[in-house]
Amino acid sequence: PPTAMAVGHLAWRITWLALAGEGTALAVVWGAWAACGGTERDPHSPVGWLAVVAAALIFGFSEVPVKVPESQKAGPTLFNSYGFIGNGCVHCAIAVVLSLRSERAIHWQWLGMLAAFDIMVVQAFARSAIWILGIAAGPPIWCAVGMITSFSWGTIAFEDEPGSMGLSLLGLSFLVLGVMLVS
Repeated sequence: PPTAMAVGHLAWRITWLALAGEGTALAVVWGAWAACGGTERDPHSPVGWLAVVAAALIFGFSEVPVKVPESQKAGPTLFNSYGFIGNGCVHCAIAVVLSLRSERAIHWQWLGMLAAFDIMVVQAFARSAIWILGIAAGPPIWCAVGMITSFSWGTIAFEDEPGSMGLSLLGLSFLVLGVMLVS
């Protein structure tokens, strides 16, 4: 098995490469979105699908910093606190950029605050799960459950219609089976 030092170096390299890739992906998606000039809902939008692909690729890297030795020493609560501060700083910077590019005034959104609180609670549980179960077991489990929950909310409560309900349900079944086999 690799030494703790080798794991730490690998985690740092992956983290820095992921940050560079994330910054690039964000610039590309935002640039494409700004070029299209729209916020209209369009299930066939190439920009929307580009954002989906970017999110899917980037999400897999989001918990790698947990494997950096310094974060192991900090523990999940302090690590999450730093993560929340970082999230806040980045989102404030994004709000400034958006306000400079928009003709509309940006104003406080309580629902955005509630959504941020929700994701903070999820991250607190998620990072604790990674510390206890490991990075190979925790994320697949909560992602699979989260996808099923999101699919249910979208189709039942908000009446979003997937291209093929049968294929969507089959895909979700494969997802659950895969997570059970991997975890």
